[in-house]
This record gives sequence, C-alpha cells and structure tokens, in this order.
Amino acid sequence: LDRLESTGIVTSEQATRLGLVGPVARASGLSLDTRRDHPQPPYDVHPVLPEIRAAGDAMARYQVMLAEINASARLIGHLAEPGPNTPEPVDPPGRAGSGLGWAESSRGEALAWVDLDEHGRITRARLRPAAVRDWRAFDDAVRSQNVFTDVPIIEASFWLTAAGRAR
Repeated sequence: LDRLESTGIVTSEQATRLGLVGPVARASGLSLDTRRDHPQPPYDVHPVLPEIRAAGDAMARYQVMLAEINASARLIGHLAEPGPNTPEPVDPPGRAGSGLGWAESSRGEALAWVDLDEHGRITRARLRPAAVRDWRAFDDAVRSQNVFTDVPIIEASFWLTAAGRAR
C-alpha cells in the first residue's frame, strides 16, 4: 500500500485543466460520469453514483476502480432480474446523416462520431477512447515527487493503452 499512497498524484486542478475522464478524473476529485450526466437506458432507471476520491494518487485510482467493479456487479444483478424487456427502436437503414454517441467505458468517456451516406453506409468516422484524454496527465503524474521505480505503478494505475492513443 505504501507504494500506492502519494504516488503519481494528479490534482483536481490538473484533472480539470487537462480534461481528464473516468476513474482517473474521479480519483482526483472530479464528479464526472457520462452514465449519470447523460443518462440513457438502463442508467435512467438504474442511476449511477460515481465514487469520488480526492487524493489523486495511485491508491485513489485503485479505490475508484474497485468501486466501479462493485457498482457494475450490482447493475448486472439488477438487469438480470426477470421483467419487461422492450428493445429500443432503431432508425431504418438508408438514411443519410451524422451522429455523435458516447458511453462511459471502464476508462472513462468514449465518443464515436459517424457520417452516413444515403444508403446508410459509414463514409467517415471518428472515435475517441478515454485514453486519449487521460494520457495527458501521465507525464504530470510521473513528475510529481516520484522515483523511477514508481513509473510502472503509475502506468498501471492509469490503466491506459497505447492503442487508445493511436490516431
């Protein structure tokens, strides 16, 4: 535990300035959660109460991620209960236009924008996984009172992916 406490600190001010999302932002004291802020089924019926920590260190990120696992298990339990299951209507194919969608992934807010031609085929798409936003703080976290051997711990606590940064 002593390797996690006070390791890789990202302050609330840094998290706000860098536009962090997901567990990394919530571990720095920001109350951001796409499921709560833009509720869609099933979150309109089963609201999410984001777990917030203020320390901004690797321990806080770990605690937020553990709380996320517990919240997900509770939600799965509620959704697995028998009850009415009515599918959401979907627009038929063959409509031109564009749209923006978002979801709270395990790493935070993920966005997807697509443009469709008159046959309903995707002509352009832009995806932005949460890692794109959270990589911004990794450098600050590594530079905040750490030693070289803390780098792998900080990296693991951010739960980032290199693929999530590639464009």
